[in-house]
Order: sequence, then structure tokens, then C-alpha cells
Amino acid sequence: MNALYDLPVIVKECSTEFKHLLNVTNHQSTRDSSSSASSIQANTTQLVSAMASYKSPTVILATALVRLHNNITVQSMIVRALIDHGSEGTLVTENVVQALGLKRFSVSAEITGVGENSTNKWKHRTGFTLSSCIHPQFQMSVDTAFVLRSLTSPLPKMNIHLQNWSHIQGLELAGPTFTRSGRIDLLIGVDVIPQLMLSEVRKGAQDQPITQRTQLGWIVFGKTNQILSHAISIRCHQTNLESLVNKFFELEKIPETRQLTAEEQWCEDHFKRTHTRQSNGKYMVRLQFKTQFDSSQVLGKSRQIALDRFHMLERKFQKQPALHQQYSAVIQEYFDLNQIIEAASTEEQHRTQTPLGQVGFAACTLPHHAVLKEESTTTKLRVVAFFWRNEQDQIQEYCLTTVTFGTASAPYTAIRIMHQLAQDESVRYPLAQHVLQKEIYVDDVQSGHDTVDGAIKIREDLIAALQSAGMCLRKWASNHPDLLVNIAQEHMSNSTILEVDNHDSIKTLVARLYDPLGFIVPVITTAKAILKDVWSIYENAGTIISRDYQMSRQSKYLGG
Repeated sequence: MNALYDLPVIVKECSTEFKHLLNVTNHQSTRDSSSSASSIQANTTQLVSAMASYKSPTVILATALVRLHNNITVQSMIVRALIDHGSEGTLVTENVVQALGLKRFSVSAEITGVGENSTNKWKHRTGFTLSSCIHPQFQMSVDTAFVLRSLTSPLPKMNIHLQNWSHIQGLELAGPTFTRSGRIDLLIGVDVIPQLMLSEVRKGAQDQPITQRTQLGWIVFGKTNQILSHAISIRCHQTNLESLVNKFFELEKIPETRQLTAEEQWCEDHFKRTHTRQSNGKYMVRLQFKTQFDSSQVLGKSRQIALDRFHMLERKFQKQPALHQQYSAVIQEYFDLNQIIEAASTEEQHRTQTPLGQVGFAACTLPHHAVLKEESTTTKLRVVAFFWRNEQDQIQEYCLTTVTFGTASAPYTAIRIMHQLAQDESVRYPLAQHVLQKEIYVDDVQSGHDTVDGAIKIREDLIAALQSAGMCLRKWASNHPDLLVNIAQEHMSNSTILEVDNHDSIKTLVARLYDPLGFIVPVITTAKAILKDVWSIYENAGTIISRDYQMSRQSKYLGG
């Protein structure tokens, strides 16, 4: 049984001190005193561990908070930067590039570190504008920044106790969080550093860091008198082979439940907190925005980009009148179904600012284009909207009132609604629960049963459960005609995906046998002999193999 569903969901690095510890621990069961020595040995696990520790003064590397800007979308974000005089180039993380939507350019280069060891390769570079968080009037263009997935471990390695360093007091620090360990998303190299540095330097005692004035504010770097303890431990587990094999299978076992990431858990909590079911059975949900989960991520301006795309679309309409006609029909259907309304506010009215001063917008205008799928039996053209012209031929901004396909949260929302429906209707339609939770892939329902009657009962419960939420199953197909009784013709699939031709099945099965090591050569040889035999008798590819011929070949080749 195979069907599709529609989803009308509403959006509303010294002194060194070493300490060694050697510990041997035997873990064994003492419950059964009559156990033999061999059985005790079999269940014994030995743990040998050694630990060394040393201490060193903490070193502070120069960091700063800077604002990066996308010159095209005017989107910006504050990142933590490492000012590295040992780097020839400037590096930026993949996270920043994606968050700001920065344009990438292909490049091939290698990063060579200490000992001339090549550890990473660059594949892309990008560009942006860098400005100071303290002196916003200072801005500079960074034309080349190489993109890497990560730059360094969090700096400093651990939080540093801020001491009373008098030479630092009262300064506008470029990195006010220099004592707190944190992620580095930008590494500023010597290609940029000369434009940042100023001549003024302040020094304290010999065991205190120095400060230097820059266009970004005062940076702090150098050795401190705070001692950092390092520990190195080595552990060796000794166990018997049987125990290792058992643990191997335990590791390979698929966990019954998957641990959700912090973002996934937030999405789940957000759905539970905000979704409702209306009196007509349909579900109303709120879209999940990353800005709600991570306030450092903001949306930039999108209206002008979408408007430019709309003008390009109209020029395309002039060349393809048929596309214009189909497109207009889809938009009109949106209006007829009350799935779009006129926008009551502007992008500027949705301007926001994060606690760190990042400017963003709580509204997004989607770029406008069509998705054509001629082989589709239902919707051949889809619109991912949006701007459109009203009855007075004026460009009007519209808002969608349904969950829009193409958005990042749409797949999650669609499947989560199915699971919620399964839970809500588990009493009235119990047979539909398993199908809705386990047998749906995107918008396809693929289910069945050992018997025709059982499959029909599942079908009826499934139809009723989905109809209770305003959803309709379409593109029905089955390998048994009784399962399609009472299904409207317009909801039937014209595909024969579940029909198998006897003649073609023999060719397909033989061709798809995959045996690169030759383990089943005897089987393949027999199969090829059967195929040759069949072709010698039935030259017409459309001929159905008779039952008598099947029985005779079974007796000849299989001894049955």
C-alpha cells in the first residue's frame, strides 16, 4: 500500500613536578563462593593506570571581539578573534561563513605549521568588512580570508582569575572576555594586523601580561603568574577474549533511543509548547527560528534580494507565457484556499538587536521561483513564495499562513505533526498509529499486512486518522486490487511501480546479483543457465512464462 498525503498545517605550555600512581584493581563477582577458579578468571577485568602531572604558568594570547559584515545583505555578527603574528593569512570558520551567508571562492592551498607539517587544506576563501565593537567608526575590508571548519581549541585553555593588574585598569579592552575560555571564530594574520596596531604599549611586572593599543581597543597578551596544572593519565584494561567479544556486540547494537542534540531538544520542546489543534482537527504550529535558540544568529535584510528575484521572474514570464499561466494559477489557488494574506508590516518594522548589539530582522522575504515537475501526477508546478502583483498590477508583499516547503524546519514540522496525530488518535484509530510513526518517509506512506483483510483495516484507520486532521491520501497503488476498492479514481496512481512482470523479473534478479568475491558463483551459474534457457524458448519479451514450463525448469535445475 503506497500513498501520498497533503499537509495543510497552519503557521500561525617551568617548574615540573611529577606524581605517579599505579593502581591495579580486580573487579569480580563474590556472590557465588562455589564458583571455580576458571570461572572467576573468566569474569576478571584488570585496570592498570598511571598518571603524571606538571605545572606551568598560564599564557594569554591576544583576543578581541570584532564585528563582521556581509556587504551584500548588510547582515553582521560579533565574533571572537585571535590576533596571531605567526600567521601569514587570515582565517575564518565555516560557522561564520554560513551564518552571514558570505560568498565563497574556490581556492587550493595548504596550511604548514611547526615542523613544516601540512595539517590542513583550504578549499575556499571569502571576504567581508571588519569593524570595531568599541570604535564603530573604524572599518576595514578583508578581501581574503581562508575558510576552515575549526581554527583552534578554546582559548585560553581554562578560565583565568582576573588579578589586580594596575596597568590594565580603566582601558577599553578589545577583548573584555580575555580571561574566559571561549571559541575562536576568526584568526587575524599579519596581512591585516599592521592596519590594526597602534604604537602605545603598557607593561606591568615581569610576570604580568602587557597591553597594546589597537584600532579595536587594547589587547592583552603574555605570561601571567597564575599556575596551570596539567595531568596526563594512561589506563590499560586487561580482560579475556570472551568479554571483549561480548562488548563488541554491545557496541554494535543499535541503541533503542537516540540522544537528541541541544538544538533538536529545543525544537521538540518548542513544538510541544506552541502547537495546538483547532476545532476542525487541523494543527496550528509556530515556526522554529535559529535566532530563538541562539541569539547570536540573526537574520539579515532579505526584502531587496527577493524583490530583485521577482523582477527576474517577470522577465522570464515574458519569454515563457505558458509558465506564467501555470504560475498564476498556483498563486490563485493559494488565494482561494486562504493560504496567503497581505503583509501588514514592513521589514524595517521587524528590526531587532541582540544583547551584544547585533542588528537583525525578525522577518524574512523568501526569494521567488518555480519548481517544475512534469512527471508529477498532482502538482506539476510549485511556488516557493513572496512578492506578487495585486489586482491593480502593483507589487504587493504577502504572508503565507501554511508551513512552506523549502524552509529548513518544514521536514521536521511535517513528520512531527504525523507523530502527534498518531498519539492524538491512538484510541480511535489504533491501527494507524504504527503507520504514522514508523512507515512514513517524507510524504510517502508505505505499509502493508500479511493478509488482505488486515491491510484493508489498516487502510481504513489510516484514511480516517488523516482526514480527522484535514489531510487526504492520494496516489494510491497496491499489489492487490481489493486494497484499491472505494478509492476515488482521481486519487489513484497511474504508475505501475508495484506490478512485476515474470519475464522481466528473471532478467532483473540475475543482473542485480552482486558477488565481487565469487562466493555464490554456483548460484549465479545456474541462474544464467535458466535465463539462457528462457530466452531460447520465449523470444518474445512480452510472453508470460507458463506454469508448466516453470515446473519443468524447477525440476531440471533445482531438483524439485
